[in-house]
Amino acid sequence: MKKHRFILFLSALSAFGGSATAQTCVNEVIQFRETFGAGTTSAPLAAGRTNYHYNGATSLVDGDYELSNSSQSKPEWHNAPDHTGDINGRMMVTNASYTPGEFYRDTVYGLSSTSTYAVYLYAMNVNTPGTCSPNPILPRLQLIVESYNSDGSFTELSSMVSEDLPQAATPTWERISGTIYLPISVTAVRYRIINNATGGCGNDVAIDDITFSQCAPSLLPIINLELKGVVENNVVNLDWSARHDNEIVSFEIEKSADGRVWSMLRKVNVAASFNTLHRYSDKDDKPFAQTGFYRIAAVNAAGTKRYSNVIRIGHKSVDGTISAFPNPCDNKLTVRLSSSGTNLGATLRIFDMT
Repeated sequence: MKKHRFILFLSALSAFGGSATAQTCVNEVIQFRETFGAGTTSAPLAAGRTNYHYNGATSLVDGDYELSNSSQSKPEWHNAPDHTGDINGRMMVTNASYTPGEFYRDTVYGLSSTSTYAVYLYAMNVNTPGTCSPNPILPRLQLIVESYNSDGSFTELSSMVSEDLPQAATPTWERISGTIYLPISVTAVRYRIINNATGGCGNDVAIDDITFSQCAPSLLPIINLELKGVVENNVVNLDWSARHDNEIVSFEIEKSADGRVWSMLRKVNVAASFNTLHRYSDKDDKPFAQTGFYRIAAVNAAGTKRYSNVIRIGHKSVDGTISAFPNPCDNKLTVRLSSSGTNLGATLRIFDMT
């Protein structure tokens, strides 16, 4: 039986209350992977892939890139091979432009509609420790996946944002990942990679192994993952409960300003005992100025995630919660809405993500 996954948003007349994380899927089948090839010399990208300037002759300056089998495109950068591990395997090495923005795009064809895909890439801060001290600019990447529409426009399916990529003593590849669900008739997508940090001293990054892998249907062994939240003294207090078994290793609290682009707020370890209902709590002492969205991801050792309900938190005087269960569901979804105030005017919107 087909399961449906819902995202819920609540728009209230009296609003409630006064982050690129690692993600994968089980038994993945890789249908697309950009490795940037191999070779002993530098090479450019195909036309239309980037608005950066190809420089295969000298040290890269702001706005330059090259495809290279070494990350050391400047003397002070790490001298590292690509992530793929091919002989003379290439990666895309960039010295970010002064203006934050897109620096790579491509299209993936031949995907399967009504399927879930893990989407990920590997990125490295190529600056060695001390480069641009004391205030180096750290890369912060965003991976956006969009479906094609019949009128030539695009619809965003997912947006994944990394944490700041730190300088490391040894070359370190960081995985930026998420999942997408392809609607009916969608078999091709466009993806774009954006550097959200400004150029200048630092913000030098290599990327490799951009991957789309189809996920086998699988659910984590967790039930009743329910999130609630309230604002008190400009602090968002979050509470959730879950019953899980020993495959769940942690919870990740995620926040968003618009309910679409998410970042991780904090990781929380699970309780030691299994198969009993546990309650957890945490807080966000730096909430968004207006409205914020929150959700909880239950994560197993392989990095597979299952999400709680999404809650919207504002900054007025009425406290409230919204929850939905079970999620995903077969043909029945129970929605619970509560408020400590009276006469709460609200509009509930439910989106079927399948």
